[in-house]
Amino acid sequence: MNLVNVRFIAAGMAMLIAAALASALKPAPASPDRRPNLERIIGPQFADWNIDPSVVPIPPSPDVQANLERIYNQLVSRTYVNGSGQRMMLTVAYADQQSYSSQKVHRQEVCYRGQGFTVDGLTYDSISVGQRQLPAIRMVATRGQRVEPVTYWFRTGRWVAHTHFGRFIGFLQGITGEVPDGMLVRVSNLSSDSSRSFALHDEFIRELLGSMAPQDTVHLVGIP
Repeated sequence: MNLVNVRFIAAGMAMLIAAALASALKPAPASPDRRPNLERIIGPQFADWNIDPSVVPIPPSPDVQANLERIYNQLVSRTYVNGSGQRMMLTVAYADQQSYSSQKVHRQEVCYRGQGFTVDGLTYDSISVGQRQLPAIRMVATRGQRVEPVTYWFRTGRWVAHTHFGRFIGFLQGITGEVPDGMLVRVSNLSSDSSRSFALHDEFIRELLGSMAPQDTVHLVGIP
């Protein structure tokens, strides 16, 4: 067998292997039965928190709304109030397909800056939830007289990780043929006392997760 034939056969085998791998690793989005129903799992009342009926959500501008609909399949945004009159804003957004490059659109520091806020104190932190440490990102967003401490995290596929590592996880899942879904969870309130606010955020988050069934909690925080 001459060299030309060997190269021809090798090239053909390589093409067949590549085709087989492409078929085996073809990404598939989250199936409908795997997608959460956010309106159901995010309750209107839990622990000492109830939806605040005095807060009327202001709809976003048409261009912002179109962008949200492009990124997310489901979006729940609510304001809760407890018996002490403390208010907490919660936003939970679900996207059934993620990629290595798309993670940047969920970075809340970028979103807030895009709305005219200055962002200070950006910190990678964790929240004690039962026996686990839940990775989270903290920041303080300010615009005029509005000071808003923010805690958020993003679940990519099966795990929650800080932004950069989360993108790497998404990349690894992608090359194995899995298109990971994603969940953004953001908690914030209006206060100039960020330390006290972050402690209240943690309490709110623990009580929110504690009110949910385990199979629903996984949607928000992934597996330990």
